[in-house]
Amino acid sequence: MSELPLLTQDQTNRILDRLRGKLVGGGICPACHGSPLLLANDVYMVTKYNVSTRGVNPNGQPCVSLICTVCGHSMFFNVFVAGLTDIVGLTDPPVEAGANKP
Repeated sequence: MSELPLLTQDQTNRILDRLRGKLVGGGICPACHGSPLLLANDVYMVTKYNVSTRGVNPNGQPCVSLICTVCGHSMFFNVFVAGLTDIVGLTDPPVEAGANKP
């Protein structure tokens, strides 16, 4: 999988608008209520850490992150579930290894 470039200002604004429309409180931090949440300027791959093997699962989900500048509270939103694929340039959700095997 190729690395996605940093989000443009237009993409950032569109993502913030779309997420704020879904969030209770319109994008104010739910932890401290101190400031509007800012969007980290990147798409992250969130993966599961396997405690027994002490390894990271290579299959991850693309997410965007909102961060509070007062308390540091961070929230990750799955790009596919949040309906952001058109903005970040992704079209199909990833297929898990072995998902099509009986």
